[in-house]
Amino acid sequence: MTAEPQFARLQRLVSSPHTRHHHTTEMVTTYYELVNDICQAGWGDSHHFPPLRPHETLAAAQTRSERALADRARLTTGQWALDIGSGVGGPAVTIAQHSNAQVVGIDLSHLRTTKARERAARIGPALPVQFIEGDATRLPFPDATFDVCYSFEAICHMPDKLQVHTEAFRVLKPGGRYLGYDWLAADGLDLADHER
Repeated sequence: MTAEPQFARLQRLVSSPHTRHHHTTEMVTTYYELVNDICQAGWGDSHHFPPLRPHETLAAAQTRSERALADRARLTTGQWALDIGSGVGGPAVTIAQHSNAQVVGIDLSHLRTTKARERAARIGPALPVQFIEGDATRLPFPDATFDVCYSFEAICHMPDKLQVHTEAFRVLKPGGRYLGYDWLAADGLDLADHER
């Protein structure tokens, strides 16, 4: 018996909007097995789209926005930050290097978590960053673990956004900070509003 081709598996998993959330882990991991190399070729190690300044490259804009988030979060040595939906680790590495805070990235995809670990290992063992495979709706950390939780265009892809936010607040220390960038759209937009 032959294994189901990845694209056919993905099509089957997304075919019903009523059951997609039941297959989230398999759907996400299959999707990134198919597109991860293309994403890295096009975007590098940071898979988000910050606003570009005139004559600025995408990579420069990504680094600028990642450092700005670290500054806004007031991250510094001795603090702990959680990168929710850390992908292949670009933002976590930049933020760890910029702030010297300990950054933990969590991502559902085994492939992307492995690539993030490999990248961090190439940079060196002194880099204060680690990556774990896990579900943002069931964070494997005790209450009040992190000084900061953040994400870059990741929560918009998660089916249970309320649960992700609930978990982020659970693992934040009292007075902790939760911030990030995401895609947002109101319900009921007409086509012109959606395009804009």
